[in-house]
Amino acid sequence: MPESGSPLADPQLTNVVRDFLFGLHRCFKTGLRMKGVVEHSLSLRAVDDLTQSALAVHRLARDGVQRPLQRELLHMLETSIRHLYADQRQRGQSFAQRARFLEQELGGEALSYLHGLELTAFRDAVRRSFVAQVHATHRALTPRESPPWEESGRRLARLAVGEDPGFHHGLDAAEHNRQVFAVSEIVLVMTLHALGLRLAGQVFVSYVDLQPAWVFHRSAYLDRFSEYYDYRPERRAAL
Repeated sequence: MPESGSPLADPQLTNVVRDFLFGLHRCFKTGLRMKGVVEHSLSLRAVDDLTQSALAVHRLARDGVQRPLQRELLHMLETSIRHLYADQRQRGQSFAQRARFLEQELGGEALSYLHGLELTAFRDAVRRSFVAQVHATHRALTPRESPPWEESGRRLARLAVGEDPGFHHGLDAAEHNRQVFAVSEIVLVMTLHALGLRLAGQVFVSYVDLQPAWVFHRSAYLDRFSEYYDYRPERRAAL
C-alpha cells in the first residue's frame, strides 16, 4: 500500500496513546492486588481489547483513515460505559453473571446507561460536566454523512493503480488529536471507577504522581479525579 503522509500521524497523538496505555495497564496491575477485582470485572478484563483498540487508532491515524479511526474510538467509548454500568449493577457477582447481564439487559444505546453510572470521585457539578463531555464526544465521533459517490469512485481508481486514495485530505490533525485525547480520558475515568476509589488512589499515588510528564495531568476530569486524593499522607508530605 502507498504511504499516505497523513497529517493525523502527529507526535502528540503518539504521546496520548502511550500515556493512555500507561494509565490503563497501571489500573489492571493495581486491580491484581486485591483478590477478585480483575477476575470479576468486565471493565478490567477489557484492558486487552482496549489496548488493541488504542494501537489500532494510532495505526489508522498514521495511515490517514478517518472513519475506521472514529469507529474504533466509538467502540472504546461505548464499551467502557456498558462495562462500568454492568460492573456496578452486578457488584458482588461473578464475571459470568456480569457478562450475562451485559448480553441480556444492556442492548440499548450505550449513552442511555450513562446517567446511571456511580461516578463517586466527582462532585455533582463535575459529574454533570463529565456526562455532557461524554455526550459531546460521542456526537463528534458519529458520522453525519457519506462522501459523494463520485469521490468514492475517484478514491477507488487511485487505489487500483497503487496511488494514495487521499482519505486524509482536508482532515484536521488537531481535531482528531482532541477526539483521541477525550476518549482516552473518558475510558480512564471509567476504568478507575471500576477499580473503586481505594484502589484508584493507589494508581494515582503509586504510579501517576511519579510521572510528571504524563499528558493527562493536564486533563479536566482526571485532574479532578486526582484531587480526590490530596488528603493522602504521601501527597501532603510532597507539598
